[in-house]
Amino acid sequence: MGAVEELHESLGKLYHLQFLVINISIKKQFGIGQLKNLQQLRGTLCIDGLENVKDKAEASEALLKEKKHVDTLELHWKRRSSERDDGRMDEEVLEGLQPHPNLGVLKLDGYNGVRLPIDLELLPSLEIVDCDNLQQIPSLPRKLGRLVIRRCANLSEVPLLPPDLRVLKVHGCPKLVQLQPPVSCRIEDVDLEDCGGVEAMLSNMSENGSSSSSIQGVGFVVLRKLRIARCSILGENEKELCLDKLMSTSLTHLELTELPWLTSALLGPNLTALEDVTIENCENLRSIGNSLVYSSSLKSLYISDCPRLTVQQQQQQADDHHRGGGVMERLIVEGCPELTGLWNLNCFTSVRELTVKGCPKLTLIKSGDDSLSPMPSSSALESVTIDDLSLLTAALPRRECCRLNSLWSLTIENSTKDDKPFSAEQEESCSNTT
Repeated sequence: MGAVEELHESLGKLYHLQFLVINISIKKQFGIGQLKNLQQLRGTLCIDGLENVKDKAEASEALLKEKKHVDTLELHWKRRSSERDDGRMDEEVLEGLQPHPNLGVLKLDGYNGVRLPIDLELLPSLEIVDCDNLQQIPSLPRKLGRLVIRRCANLSEVPLLPPDLRVLKVHGCPKLVQLQPPVSCRIEDVDLEDCGGVEAMLSNMSENGSSSSSIQGVGFVVLRKLRIARCSILGENEKELCLDKLMSTSLTHLELTELPWLTSALLGPNLTALEDVTIENCENLRSIGNSLVYSSSLKSLYISDCPRLTVQQQQQQADDHHRGGGVMERLIVEGCPELTGLWNLNCFTSVRELTVKGCPKLTLIKSGDDSLSPMPSSSALESVTIDDLSLLTAALPRRECCRLNSLWSLTIENSTKDDKPFSAEQEESCSNTT
């Protein structure tokens, strides 16, 4: 143990040390002041045990503002005793640390202060994790490109997001009610989970402001990924998510999960780059609008546990510009007992993975040539999983199975209906798929 203590005491003399992860000890085996002369540190500097630093003066001994080669700074506080619960000591310590202004990434983990007493005007990336006392962020660096906030239980307000922000991830902030992007928004990736603020996030970008019945997604010019999961809204009113007015033509991934307030997700003709759509556990969702008619880029569609989702009504046909060869490779529809049909999906010739379960009324899939079929006949199908044999048998007349020469997996799960056996012709057709 003596050798370890001697090593701790000598670290401050390793003037050319470049990489370091330290844990500040309450027994002073390693004090934060020993960082003072380590000016060659570079890359990532991780400091644990900051709850053991007593005040601003001690924190300032680290001279972080002079460590110009450090790109990523991680500051960690552990659970603290009751005398520090008000967070004032943590605020003093953070204010005393003051990283250098050209820092690339700052991560605060377990910080217990109510405010952020540091000014990093040029900081490109900020991550705030498990900061239970933090109530509001007074300002954000104007050059901030990435903002991640996780599990900040009392955070209620985030200031106007900076115009250069590209990535926004907010998880586990149930009291958040203010999250407003700028008018000229360059966000590419939005991920909201277990938090409020979704209504303000989208409605404040509407041309006409917030609506009592709909949330407008207007103004996202370069948005590529949008994920909203288990997020609440103000009041009890049900809402539409009007992404049909989304200005971005670059959206490729959309996920909507566990949104009980969502009644309609209107996805319109501007979403010409949409590749991956996941909608699950939206108990009051009734419509997903006209998105599937317009999308000629959709590769994966997953719809699960939306008990009120019904047939998607045919609307005005898409322009020839929006129509094209099918590219969908994965189609999964589960737990939608009221869904009777999907319109258009001009893509079945390319589907490789098909799953249809828990959809007893799903009998019609409308293709681009206005024909109706219970299930797509696709020469590309490799894997099929169903729980209703009639979906398969209806697709087999006239030796349709002969076209399924790529099929290698067929799973029929828990079929409970009075299924009729295959006819001799159907059995012969099935044998030709192997």
